[in-house]
Amino acid sequence: MPQPDIMIEGSQTILRNFSEIVDSMDRDANHVFQYLLNELGTSGSRENVRIMLKGKVPPKRIKEKIVSYLSLIHISEPTRRTPI
Repeated sequence: MPQPDIMIEGSQTILRNFSEIVDSMDRDANHVFQYLLNELGTSGSRENVRIMLKGKVPPKRIKEKIVSYLSLIHISEPTRRTPI
């Protein structure tokens, strides 16, 4: 998974490579976006390949939430095994 490219511009935080991150996780972009908004307790918008979050969100916090999403989907998916 690519490292999040985060930039704070004025009173907004921008995750510039959101689409790239979501594509590498093979997840629905809307679902990941809503998860991040809920976990970060903010509002935001999606624009093509990036998301814009209202307020100055520390990059470390965004990275932590992405990692927690990955661990959440990893735990919730059943283990796929091939029959013997």
